[in-house]
Formats: sequence, C-alpha cells, structure tokens
Amino acid sequence: MNFDKEKKKYTCSLLVSTTFIILLIFFKMDSIESISESIGKSQVVELNELEEREHPLYVYEENGIEYVNGKWFFKGSEIGGLVDVGYCIYVDEGAKSSVWIYVSRNKNGQISSLDVISEKEGWEKVENNFISIGGILRMKYQKRNRPYENVKENVLVLTNDGKSIITLNNTAFAIWQNCEGRELEEVVQCVLHMYKLDVAEFYDTVKNDCIEILEYLGENGLIKEG
Repeated sequence: MNFDKEKKKYTCSLLVSTTFIILLIFFKMDSIESISESIGKSQVVELNELEEREHPLYVYEENGIEYVNGKWFFKGSEIGGLVDVGYCIYVDEGAKSSVWIYVSRNKNGQISSLDVISEKEGWEKVENNFISIGGILRMKYQKRNRPYENVKENVLVLTNDGKSIITLNNTAFAIWQNCEGRELEEVVQCVLHMYKLDVAEFYDTVKNDCIEILEYLGENGLIKEG
C-alpha cells in the first residue's frame, strides 16, 4: 500500500468534507437571515422571553407537544424545528438531539397530524413553500384606497402610481375591499362564504385563485402585506 498516496487522498477528502460543512452552515444561516428579513423585524420575537401560553408552540399542546422545564418536546424528544406552512415556522438551533415536526392540515385548515421529519426535510419544506405563501409567518393584508368606478360587471381602478388603470372582476374587487387586516386563510374563507361554496370541494381552487388575485393586487399597489 502506498501510504503517501492514501494520506493525500484522506487529506483531500477531509478538505472537501470540511468545505461542504462550512457551505452548509452558511446556507442555513443565509436561509434564516432571509426569512427574518422577509417577515420584518417587528415579527421577530425573542422566544426565551415568552411565557408558555405566549409561545408559538403552545397552540400545538393539544396535539401532543409538551412544555417541560423551559423546553418543548414531542413524544419524549426535544423539538428542534416545526413546519406548519402558512401558520408557523419554528427553529430552535440550541436544541440537542432534537426532532423536527411537520404539521399536516385538512382542507378546512384543521390540524390532522403531526409527523416527525428530518432537519433536512424540514428546511426543504420551508424553502419550497416560502415563496408560495408570501412569507413564513401569517401575513395580514393592508388595503390601499384608490379611486375606482363601476363599469358594467367590472371595476376600473386607478393604480397606486396614478399612471394606469386596471380592471377587476367582482371577485377581485370583493377581495380588495375585504382583505384589510385579514390573513390569506381568512380571505379564502370569506370568498367561500360569499359564494356559498362547499369547503371540501372548492377550497383548493379558491385558495389558489385568492393567492393569484392578491399577488395581482399587490403588484399594482392596491394592497400590501404587513
């Protein structure tokens, strides 16, 4: 055996592994920083200053999560992260030998199960859903009042820059008028109720339409997330 050759191979392998680990750490830190910047400083909370009932994980206690001596546990394991898309993203980098939890919900928005996943799967779910939900934490929409005029079955609205006019159908106009202070889920429920639609049958379609309309309203300066 050529020991010098094997030593060089080992050194090279160690260097590659170390570089990969460093890049992974930077990638995770960059993910956390970008998420924090996107949700806004006003929504970043020092969790160690919160009482149990004020903590974001408190709402999951009835689903098997426990609070013991200042730490949160699920089935005996400390929680390192929780992903509840559209509702809550929780990461505790100080947790040791921890598990990550993925929260599944039914079409009515009710929690159906809590499943243990790997940290890698947790970060993948965060990154895959970050853009689609417009933010990690639940965002409330703020309506911007603009001049508008009803024309037949549509509404003509002067955009925020005052240089152009966009056309809204009845649904888009109703969402614009009723989204103030509401979160995405509340907007969806409002539309379902307005048209008396069956939740089980139309929830996904209405939610996708609401996301598309809210993005359109935001692009034209008629609403903003806050």
